[in-house]
Amino acid sequence: MNRAPKIAKDKAALRKRVARFFEYGNSNRNEVRGLVEALISGYPVYVFGGMIRDICLEGIQGFKSDIDLVFDSSKKELEKIIAKYSIDNITPNKFGGYRIRKNSWDVDIWCLEDTWAFREGFVKNDNIESLFETTLLTWDAAIYDIEARKLSVSPMFFEHLLKGKVDVVLSQNPNEIGATVRILRAIYAKNARIIGLNAANVLMKNFERFGDLDILEQEKSSYSNLVLTISKIQKIKSLLRHFDQENELFLPTDQQYFLDI
Repeated sequence: MNRAPKIAKDKAALRKRVARFFEYGNSNRNEVRGLVEALISGYPVYVFGGMIRDICLEGIQGFKSDIDLVFDSSKKELEKIIAKYSIDNITPNKFGGYRIRKNSWDVDIWCLEDTWAFREGFVKNDNIESLFETTLLTWDAAIYDIEARKLSVSPMFFEHLLKGKVDVVLSQNPNEIGATVRILRAIYAKNARIIGLNAANVLMKNFERFGDLDILEQEKSSYSNLVLTISKIQKIKSLLRHFDQENELFLPTDQQYFLDI
């Protein structure tokens, strides 16, 4: 029986895992690697966020989600590369960039300068590590320079992952119901043990704005693997009713609590 890999507990271990994804692998990953090689022909390209988190938690074999890439030049230059290499299966995405379908993965790429939090003035774009301040979750505050094979993470990245603490970095979000879904999915799908102060406050605010069915419909429209149910949402709401807004919220250690019973 195959065992799930242990969490990568430091940068060196995680960097090796992410590097392996792009350097070796099956034909599906080879297609992604071919796309990346075209994109980095002249400009830095970074993996950002969820892919790094999932590989940290579950290893390469456990990674099944989308790949987010940040292109460090203008959209005009990005479009030149797309045209030069005749990249197909491409559509506009919600980030102001493009989504490219490659076998098992959707690859989203957008230009660094077009990152929503930079464009809206919530975060100043000083350098590539400014991206850490633009993420919804602390678990997503990680970037990997594909060409240089360099991994950078925020100070809270490993601390929160290893503690199982879900917390929010940037409360402002262009899709608040989508942010609510992402926080709830992190709690349930990633076996969270603690909800941080910022995440708890975002959930409480958004629970007042969006109904349970709206949240479920948002998940259904955004993900193929559904995690949430009304029962699960109600259990988080029940816990938050006793939240004192001064301390992080520890989730029950009994996993039966979170089952739909």
